[in-house]
Amino acid sequence: DEALANVRDAIRGWLYVEENHGRLDIQEKTEVFLGEVAI
Repeated sequence: DEALANVRDAIRGWLYVEENHGRLDIQEKTEVFLGEVAI
């Protein structure tokens, strides 16, 4: 759970920086998780 929360936080941080630098143009924001982690 903590690792997933950290990933979400990192993605939100990246999106925030990209948007503030004008490199990201998202019209509609939705929360989507798509992936697989194997340990």
